[in-house]
Amino acid sequence: EQPRVSRDGRFIAFEDYSDGPDSQIHTFDLVTGYDQAITFEGDNEEPLFSPDGTRLLFDVQMPADDEDIFVKWADNRSAKEQLFSLDGGQDALAGLPGDTVLFETAGEGRDLMLAILGDSVEIVPYLRTPFSEYDARVSPDGTLATYESNESGNAETWLRSFPEPTGKWRVSNGFGVDPRWAPDGSGVYFWTRTDPGTPWSLRFAPIEREPSIRVAPSREVIAPPGASENDWDVHPDGDRFLITVPAQSSAGPGEAGDGDTPRHLVVLNWFEELSARLEGQR
Repeated sequence: EQPRVSRDGRFIAFEDYSDGPDSQIHTFDLVTGYDQAITFEGDNEEPLFSPDGTRLLFDVQMPADDEDIFVKWADNRSAKEQLFSLDGGQDALAGLPGDTVLFETAGEGRDLMLAILGDSVEIVPYLRTPFSEYDARVSPDGTLATYESNESGNAETWLRSFPEPTGKWRVSNGFGVDPRWAPDGSGVYFWTRTDPGTPWSLRFAPIEREPSIRVAPSREVIAPPGASENDWDVHPDGDRFLITVPAQSSAGPGEAGDGDTPRHLVVLNWFEELSARLEGQR
């Protein structure tokens, strides 16, 4: 679960539950096909790569139901290291240049914070409101942040200027969650659905920058059967998506199967394959 693609597009980090109820962080090399365990004990969740891809940030379940953020070298050269400790739950959202981490913290609601790493860790608020803010992501040029909030009464995707949250624009219209930036910064992807229990749809809202910020109407991109709004990522090439869906069951009707076990499907060189097949039909 929770797949994240490295910025160079070579590695996927994800949660693995094959050894029991606790999650371990793994990476998968799309070039060699090598699956490597990064953590080996405890409950480790929601991995993401540092900007240079050399380290992994993730959340670790602590005593008293707290969650703190840890970091580890992606090549396993050292043990995982706790970045800081705060009451409640912390979820790392983005590794930013300058050894800065954007994260959400749980108190009475959810707020968005920045951890500036150095000889000591400085924690500063980015967005703290009476509402709950989730799943923030910073644009590739570092000037805007998209996030999910319940301030309208529904879960909606919003846009704010960054690193100071002065400007404010709504991206979704009625319901929109778990946003991601297009790698070129041209817009924001988010998930939506009409009612609970209905299929999820991934939409894209273009963001116009000149002469000022304007969110254009969104369009549907894909509606994969069985997709979960929280288990996905955009490939850095901007043309592919990594989406976790239930595994296909090999059991027959009325038989127990593994339909609830997620799997990851990656298609490489699909354009070349498509061209070859079309050429063969001529």
